[in-house]
Amino acid sequence: MNTISLEQLKKYEDRWVALRGKTHEVVSSGADASEAKEKAEKKGFADIILFRVLPFRGGYVPFA
Repeated sequence: MNTISLEQLKKYEDRWVALRGKTHEVVSSGADASEAKEKAEKKGFADIILFRVLPFRGGYVPFA
């Protein structure tokens, strides 16, 4: 399994990214998931993983 470092994700802070399914390479990003998905599909990537890169400043506590 390939991993992505925090250094690689810094430029996508507070944005949605689309990762290539097999290699986990960032293929597009956007202000929302729809934009990131649309950009990835336009580049010919159908098998993608979408997720939001949270801001690096401060903490994150999910509510259950």
